Order: sequence, then C-alpha cells, then structure tokens
Amino acid sequence: VRWLAVRQLSRHTDARIRSFAVERISRGSTEDGEIELLTNNFEPGDAAFILAHLRLPSPRALLHAILQTVLDVFEKNGEDESMDPMLLAYEHTPCSLCRERAVKVLVSRGQAPDWLVQECRHDASNDIRQLVSAP
Repeated sequence: VRWLAVRQLSRHTDARIRSFAVERISRGSTEDGEIELLTNNFEPGDAAFILAHLRLPSPRALLHAILQTVLDVFEKNGEDESMDPMLLAYEHTPCSLCRERAVKVLVSRGQAPDWLVQECRHDASNDIRQLVSAP
C-alpha cells in the first residue's frame, strides 16, 4: 500500500510532498519509492542530496526498484546534475533496459564520459551500442 501511495503522490507537485520525501530520504528510507516523490518536486542540489543518503541494497529486485526511481527522477529533472546519478544507475542496475535508460540520458545531455561510450560500444545490448554509435 505504501508503494502505491508514493507512486500516486509522485505525480503531484506540493511542498508537503517534497518535505515528506526529504525527511524520509534523510533517514535513509528509499525502499518504498521515496526518491520518486521528487520527480515533480525536484530542486537544484537534489542529486547530491539523494546520492548522500542512498544505500544500495543487495536483493536484486529491491536494488532494481530503487534505481528505477532514480532514473525516473533524473530523466525528467536535474539536467545539470544528472551525470552522477545516471552513472550510479548504469553501474549498479541488474537490468539492461535500465542501463540503456541511463546511457540515453547521459548521451542526450552530452554528459557521457569517454570511458562509458567506449564500454557501450561493446555492450551486449544492440540498443545500447546504437546509442553511442557515430551518427
């Protein structure tokens, strides 16, 4: 129920939602999608805030869910500060589709480091290889 409530709240912009998200994330609570609450309540500096409080869990399903929320937030926000969250998602996600989402954000914003582009040219995913192929 909490996850569904957070999912619905993430679609709204409201100072109370942001305050709730900041409080929960500050306490290290990210497993119920709290990061996603910042999707429509994002402010400059949120990337550093999220990264400072994010703990990556070991269960792959939970790790995947948390990194999906990071992707959701930074696909929509934080163009100037999305590089580190996208690199984190790229490095740790157990999912090639999420890895592709991270690469797409980095490439489209001109933030993909050379090492990432080189690595992606040899990725198992054809879609990722195409994202970094020369035009």
